[in-house]
Amino acid sequence: MMKTIRKFLAFALVLLLASACITVVVAPTPAPGSPAQSSPAPTATKETVVVVIIATPLPGTISTPTATPLPPTISTPTATAIPIPSATPVFACIPAPTKFDPKEGQTLHARDMILEWRYNPPNQLKTGQVFAVWIWYQDDKTNRMEKTTTRLRQEYDFRAGTDWKFRDTFGKFNWNVRILELGEYKDCEAPAFLLNLQPVQPPPPTGVPKSK
Repeated sequence: MMKTIRKFLAFALVLLLASACITVVVAPTPAPGSPAQSSPAPTATKETVVVVIIATPLPGTISTPTATPLPPTISTPTATAIPIPSATPVFACIPAPTKFDPKEGQTLHARDMILEWRYNPPNQLKTGQVFAVWIWYQDDKTNRMEKTTTRLRQEYDFRAGTDWKFRDTFGKFNWNVRILELGEYKDCEAPAFLLNLQPVQPPPPTGVPKSK
């Protein structure tokens, strides 16, 4: 500790001497050949000489300040509000009717057809509800035929174009029964039944009469 104090005082003294001005008295020198002491002694002049001393600090006396690193700047992300979609109410569907006749995959050769189903208690139609009977050809469900009724059966006449839109069309059909209320289907749609419609088979030929 004392050694450091002595170094500091020495450095301060050097700085003090560096800033001081030294005054020097210079007497004029007589010119050669001039009589000595032939004239009155000249008056001495004062000249001021500024001595500049560049002080070099003693090693170990000046401490270099240590730079303190700044903490890294962390940008805080801006929170973006995520819109929460409003909950859509989910309505429970009601049981669908049970298809009864014709059976799944049955083949019919007829000029008319009756479809039947069951809707047993406690299931029953409410006010404003009807059975919607769907029939469509092969996989073309969008081109289906629909009839509504409050009974447990629906008749079709294949020969009437207004009653049967698939006149002269044969092959695999699908049929199903839905619950319709004010233009909206309320039932849990059940799998459709397959129905194979074929033209009426001609009567068997009669015996050929024998010639006499």
